[in-house]
Amino acid sequence: VIKGLPTGSFQMNGYYSESTQDTNYRCRSTDYYKIKLNFTLKKNHITVLNKKLSYKQTQMEHWNYCSETDMVDTSESDKESIINSLKEKPNFSLWSIYAPCTTEKWTKARKADTESALSKFKNECSDADNPYHQQALTRLKEIYCSKKQWTKARKTDTEKSLLKFMRQCDNSTNQYYRSALTRLKDIYCSKARWTQARKTDTESSLSKFTNECTDRTNKYYKGAVTRLKLIRELKDKCSKTNWDAAFNKKTVASLTKFTESCTNKNNQYYILAQQILSVQSAKKVEPPKVVVEKRIAVQTDKPQTIIVPTGSLGEISEVRKKILEKTLESKLDEYFAIVPKNLFEEAQEQVFQEMESDECTEEQCIMMIRELLQVENAFQLVLMVDEGNTQISLTWNGLDEKRVEEVYCEECKTKELRQEIESLVEKLVLK
Repeated sequence: VIKGLPTGSFQMNGYYSESTQDTNYRCRSTDYYKIKLNFTLKKNHITVLNKKLSYKQTQMEHWNYCSETDMVDTSESDKESIINSLKEKPNFSLWSIYAPCTTEKWTKARKADTESALSKFKNECSDADNPYHQQALTRLKEIYCSKKQWTKARKTDTEKSLLKFMRQCDNSTNQYYRSALTRLKDIYCSKARWTQARKTDTESSLSKFTNECTDRTNKYYKGAVTRLKLIRELKDKCSKTNWDAAFNKKTVASLTKFTESCTNKNNQYYILAQQILSVQSAKKVEPPKVVVEKRIAVQTDKPQTIIVPTGSLGEISEVRKKILEKTLESKLDEYFAIVPKNLFEEAQEQVFQEMESDECTEEQCIMMIRELLQVENAFQLVLMVDEGNTQISLTWNGLDEKRVEEVYCEECKTKELRQEIESLVEKLVLK
């Protein structure tokens, strides 16, 4: 007799059998019997287990006895016998018989043959070892993996509906399950998902995209991986990208700012910056104050634009970079009057000297240069190279909006990259 169990679900894993005295006679004897019996105890319920302990005693020689124990199924007659014995107890008439796994209830649920009826039967008949429970579970799986359920999920065609179908069907060999998986991959690797991730343009959003879209051959996946590398590179204050940006400005302020943000004194770029600053300090050269006229007189009907220096990440030769810069300049010249490079650099130097360190973001800097030169447009080309593949990103900062067009080019030569840049300009300008 088991006493003291609270209400709830339980699993009996086995039981021990112990002899009351030692014997030298040959008998079947096992200390521990393994079983797996699930049962639920409910308040105000009498629970009859579907297994019972069978005890058999055999007489041996010299009037000794040997016992054998085993667990066998509880038959319907056993259950009736138990109920009949309980009927003799006082106040039994106040109780009602609760039998959720009867043949009658299973037949009723199977006749209805709906998800609702079968689910209700399965939940009420919660004994996982019961054959009717197992049959209900099997039939539910058939319904969940049916063409009807798949058509319903496909009609909605959302991530939520497809995931629900796959979770309920849970059969990777089923043709509709495989179709749902393929469709879900298409959604995760779609242009819409990529545009959403690229719009946020954070490490978190791009990482989520690559975690969901696992197709390494997908062009948006490749673009996300390349973009992630750039973002992580920029987060590293001592990276080559940040060093190049500081060094290319060729000012004491930019190098000082680099050493202040990169505090790793063992870093090669930090050491190099300190060496250059030491030389500049020894020369005691004071950078001249640059004054830029606030309007550029240009005799043309074309709108004016500046071209921000090209950004790059990865292995790309200076020759190819210069060719692509000239391609951009040549194509933009068809639609815009381009501000001379020397005027742009003078304005950049003046803006940099006037800005505080916490204001000095690339976007803020470009906006102030445009205001200083009174030019409404600015274009910037960014080249990201990884394993021979190139992602080209072209950004247009206008008066009221910012637009970006990009393309991912696999193993493209310089000629093909030039064509892609010209195409990106036309998409932005003529759209």
